[in-house]
Amino acid sequence: MKKNNIYKSIMWFIALIPSAITAVILPGMPEKVPMHFDINGNADRWGSKYEELIIVITFLAMTLFMHFVITFFEKKGAKAEDDKTKEECATNAKVASIAGILMAVFSGVSYIGILYSTVGMAKTGSETMDLNSNRIICVMMGVMFIVLGNIMTKTRRNALVGFRCSWTQYNDITWKKSNRFGAILMIIAGAITLVLALVMKNPMHAMAVTVSLLALLTVVTLIYAHKVYVDEKAKDKGR
Repeated sequence: MKKNNIYKSIMWFIALIPSAITAVILPGMPEKVPMHFDINGNADRWGSKYEELIIVITFLAMTLFMHFVITFFEKKGAKAEDDKTKEECATNAKVASIAGILMAVFSGVSYIGILYSTVGMAKTGSETMDLNSNRIICVMMGVMFIVLGNIMTKTRRNALVGFRCSWTQYNDITWKKSNRFGAILMIIAGAITLVLALVMKNPMHAMAVTVSLLALLTVVTLIYAHKVYVDEKAKDKGR
């Protein structure tokens, strides 16, 4: 419990950094800043600088959600009467804590990098984002996928963290096999993302490939999860 409280404190500290930075620089920002970019990093929509607050609030809402997820597992584990459930809840709470910290780091660094670029663009009148910021974001995405893939295998069957659908929830075997398979694909996707971020001239294109990889990863994992589910159901019927 104490360790989870430390994790939550770290998560909130990191999550609040973008809010503090925004509060400091917002008054001095140009009234209009680029708010959306196309695949080549060109600004295709400009908006009020106060729209940045929406992004910050969204990050804080995501952090609050992860806080509730961690707390949910803590409370469930505290109420559990058997050791198996307590262990499962403790494991899931730890995984959710690490995922929450990763999410806060990735969101914070991404936002600060983009904020730096957008403010610079607004002051100079440039229409194109600094691609170095996007390259850093892309590298971080790859690292995050690799780390998440490694911790995903440690999740126990639940409705909040991990690869969740009715097939994976069928029993502990379908959960373990499906999440392990999905984790391996996520690690591979992370490694590919890292390579693309470093070798592709435009990191925005690497991000587009990454999004496609994630969609493919999800579909393939669903197909595998269904196969495992069918096999396990057949075994239960044969008993």
